[in-house]
Amino acid sequence: MERSLFASEAVVRVAQAALVVLLLGLSSAGVDAQEASSTDGTAASGGGQEFSPMAASPVTTTQLTDPITGQLFEAEVLLVTNGRGGYDSDGCPYSQGPQPRAYAIATSPYTLYSAPVESYGKGVPAKATGSLHQYLQQFADKEATSPLTPTRRYELAALAAEHLGEGPYAVGDYLLSAGWTVRDRIVGFLPAVQGASDAWEKLQGVLPDYRAVASPRGRTLASFDLARLSHRGGFGWERDALLAQLESFPDAGLGAFSKREEFRRLVRREHELLRAARSRFEEGLGMGLGSSEDRSYRRYLVGELSRRLGELERAGDELRAVANDTETSAEVLGVVRDILAVLQLQGATASALDLSWTNEAKEAP
Repeated sequence: MERSLFASEAVVRVAQAALVVLLLGLSSAGVDAQEASSTDGTAASGGGQEFSPMAASPVTTTQLTDPITGQLFEAEVLLVTNGRGGYDSDGCPYSQGPQPRAYAIATSPYTLYSAPVESYGKGVPAKATGSLHQYLQQFADKEATSPLTPTRRYELAALAAEHLGEGPYAVGDYLLSAGWTVRDRIVGFLPAVQGASDAWEKLQGVLPDYRAVASPRGRTLASFDLARLSHRGGFGWERDALLAQLESFPDAGLGAFSKREEFRRLVRREHELLRAARSRFEEGLGMGLGSSEDRSYRRYLVGELSRRLGELERAGDELRAVANDTETSAEVLGVVRDILAVLQLQGATASALDLSWTNEAKEAP
């Protein structure tokens, strides 16, 4: 399973503790003090029972049949989940512990056919298996030398869906979910973020404490944590400004610059997939596919993905059109209005946050 940026690092407990302190809006002194106290493994909890790697595994296996060859293989499935991580404004949901989407797509080791576990093999006509097999084999050499990550499984599912003529919306949905699996690696677990406005309010709420952090170590961890929160909120200029903050104080010896480059690389990868998903939604809209309500939903996704890709003017145009569409569902309308409110606040050409430090940087005692 793919990990978040800090998940495999020795400083993970410190990073988690600093994040919780920031999100709870505690004092800047608490952030610096938490650095020392959290290294004994007693990091503060974000609320609720946390997933423990020592507990019984929530993952098991199931047998599936490759619809092309008829061969059996085992795929991992997730038994339990929760909604403690909230959701993002493009519909991406989060669990505390393993993310369900990391286990949602199964890939046959024999043919690379990929599809959702619950509907695996259904909808594959017998007459299409030969051409599908031949089509997927062109990717076999690449997959033999690359890890079959959740992201890649979604991409393979998109390829299979396209070949089987499932339509641009279905292909776009797979690509959007692929982008979400990359986002998982960037943001890790942030408790109970509920869409764009909530992310913005949390970000604004902790800024005074963030700006008062004094030590380079505390500033490093806090800058990454708020960059992750900004990324979940879709605030590109703010995310980039927070990552640039690493140059405003002495290096704390946490490998921050290499982590920042990995962060940026993953953002580019996610954006590549979001752009591909948006293109498929636009294709479906251009063809007039779906009901009026479904087209309104797809246009909302086009607008929101445009915002996340930094195209704020286009995002506003698309989202306002959805807000004015009488066929838009009440649920989508609520999300769209929430995003439009944030569009008035987030930076359009530069960060809207005041990130100036209120204390001189000093080494932690």
